[in-house]
Amino acid sequence: MKSLHKNTFNSMQSINWNEAEKLITSETSDHFLPISKSFSNLNLKSSSIIGMKKLGSFFGSLKDISTQTSSSILNKFSKELEGFVDVSPLDEGLSESFTIYHGNQVRMMYNIRIMVQNFENLLRIPKNNEQQLAYFAKTATSLYSDNINGIIVLLTPSDWPKYAMGESANKTLIQQCKRTTEFHFDNIEKQLITIEKSLPKKDGKPVLNEGDFFVTCHSNLSLIHVVFHLIVSDKYNISKELISKSKCIKGYKNILSYAHKYDINNLTIPLIILPNEQINDLIEKSKRNKIISFKDSILNQYIEVLLKHTKVYMDESSRMIKYSFDSSGKEKNSRTLQFILPKIIDTDSFYNVVDQITKIFKAS
Repeated sequence: MKSLHKNTFNSMQSINWNEAEKLITSETSDHFLPISKSFSNLNLKSSSIIGMKKLGSFFGSLKDISTQTSSSILNKFSKELEGFVDVSPLDEGLSESFTIYHGNQVRMMYNIRIMVQNFENLLRIPKNNEQQLAYFAKTATSLYSDNINGIIVLLTPSDWPKYAMGESANKTLIQQCKRTTEFHFDNIEKQLITIEKSLPKKDGKPVLNEGDFFVTCHSNLSLIHVVFHLIVSDKYNISKELISKSKCIKGYKNILSYAHKYDINNLTIPLIILPNEQINDLIEKSKRNKIISFKDSILNQYIEVLLKHTKVYMDESSRMIKYSFDSSGKEKNSRTLQFILPKIIDTDSFYNVVDQITKIFKAS
């Protein structure tokens, strides 16, 4: 079934200010951020000749490697690159995967993965030159497809002044963006400068609120094309009711809607939408209060709320008629939601979360 607009990665260029406001606005008109103007360059057909030549020179550099060698490199990593996750830079840790079919009229296939991992490792580029080349080739070729990968990263309003310099939150992300040339989009500094110019100001300083998010696009990260930068509060809420109604959760739901609209089918999500310092503080507080069961902890409340809102999003998106599906009523394209838990989470807590996922999503 064909929609009026093919909402693929390449069609993001058609977004206008009214759409942006609808997508990013919370309940009041005060809580939205403009989308990076890099989206005006997302249609590959309208790419500049210079940009295309740069990308061509990147693939042209493959000529320096013999056909036999390049084939062996790509064959070596082909299986590894089939999945969404960049496995090589990751630490070995706990992980579980599930497949579910969700929806009534159209059965949407979701691959759900949960893993304990340092979030920064997901953004690291392999140091091995041959492997790095293979990953960049995979990233570039998938940029021209419907198989777009996104990731959600967190920052607080106080992180913003030094954010573009890579001296506050998400240092690894900024450093990796600067480490290699951006062939297709504006570089990370220019994208962030464009965003800052459009932000509301107070006393000449940019204003960022909890639940706001902005988007940057990349062709020089390892299997990541779109980064959602979600603003979280410097302070955290204790009440479960406050957590479920927090602006941060609303921002997360808006990101899911945005990803759905533009067929960003693979999304990596921090399962606890809090800065690492706050997570560490809450774990220490649980220990001091002698809270033995992870089920009774505040962190578990954060996780439960996020998972339930994800399920609501899945319910809503399954009712949007924009899919192509087979004779059995199943959508042809699958989606991947990868949830990341910090390394500080122990084994018992991890399997408690896995149990929650199976109950909430009825995973198989």
